[in-house]
Amino acid sequence: MQVETTIFNPLFKNYLFSDIKIKGNDDVEINAHRVILAVRSEVFKRMLTNGMKESTQEVIEFPEFSSDILCVILEYLYTGSVTEQTLTIEKTAEAFRGADYFLLDQLKLQIIKFFKYHIKK
Repeated sequence: MQVETTIFNPLFKNYLFSDIKIKGNDDVEINAHRVILAVRSEVFKRMLTNGMKESTQEVIEFPEFSSDILCVILEYLYTGSVTEQTLTIEKTAEAFRGADYFLLDQLKLQIIKFFKYHIKK
């Protein structure tokens, strides 16, 4: 199912009605909305439903990723793309690993395109 992501743009980095926090290995907590995470990511959907421990937690921790990379993932989930303010050339490898972890194939393609563009510069 393809969801029009532009409707979520106003909610990105908007803490109003957020109901979960995502925490990386640097202990920075990022506010998010369960429904958006579950609709846009099969991995989050599985985590937040079916009695998984994360379904009852207020904070989900991802010790394998920094908050910078989790911001890349969340920006993509909310907007359907990532900006150069969020994704830098230095973050491409870790961001690609994050996109792979969350099974976000379109984000992986965006990261590859971003990397190729900046390598040619």
